[in-house]
Amino acid sequence: MALAAAFLPLYLGYGLVPALVVSLLAGAVVGAVNGSLVSLVGLQPIVATLALFVGGRGLALVMADGQLKQIVNPDLLALGTGSFLGVPLVVLVAGVLAAAVAFLVRRTTFGRQVVAIGGNRSAARSPDCPSGAY
Repeated sequence: MALAAAFLPLYLGYGLVPALVVSLLAGAVVGAVNGSLVSLVGLQPIVATLALFVGGRGLALVMADGQLKQIVNPDLLALGTGSFLGVPLVVLVAGVLAAAVAFLVRRTTFGRQVVAIGGNRSAARSPDCPSGAY
């Protein structure tokens, strides 16, 4: 999250959408590195997460020159403070994302595999897996 927030002011000059895309990609890359450390290298999840937490915060601090950056982009500020039909935009975005994840987990094979592996990796690989994930 710190890296994504550090990338945001750097790319706001190109517009709101490119800045948000770069920030989301930065978060996705960090998540992929964290997942790789756990699944491929074999680190304990808490160790990998804490290591990337400390490293990511340090890198974000370096990128921001050790200072807080003021964001004065009205479109970005409206995303955090605006509302639609009396409902804050942040709540609407969270609701859409929650619905998308619920659909992914309940209605797709990939989602069932993720749930099965998250519950018990060896049981998910078993031919008798009740969720039908594998």
